[in-house]
Amino acid sequence: MLFVLDGAWIYTDTLADLAQGHVNATASRGLLFGALRLDVTSAWITRAMRGEPVSGTRVTPSLLLRCLSGGALMGWASLMIPGGSDALVLVAMPLLRPYAWVTFGAMCFAIGAVSLSRRLLHARQQREISEPA
Repeated sequence: MLFVLDGAWIYTDTLADLAQGHVNATASRGLLFGALRLDVTSAWITRAMRGEPVSGTRVTPSLLLRCLSGGALMGWASLMIPGGSDALVLVAMPLLRPYAWVTFGAMCFAIGAVSLSRRLLHARQQREISEPA
């Protein structure tokens, strides 16, 4: 619905437009970005209103490295998709473009492969821990 109302937009482009003072940073994009930010913080706000403890994730060097490398990999992969992922899913796939379906299949395969390898690695680590030395 948002794609139909406001067209394709990327929140980082909206941030850059707002920072540079461009006219094309429309009010609707600002509202959509505000809704995105509210959604990100809504769990913390709800917990604080209920009086529940609010705790964050402790940042360690390994976690920081994993997040940065994962973000770099996602950014690099997004450059390979013509028009970005919103255009891929909302335009190219319904139009039955072959590259869209190949890209989507590759993304699904990669997600499945990583999920499976993580499960296998976790199971292996649990066996090593549970076995007496």
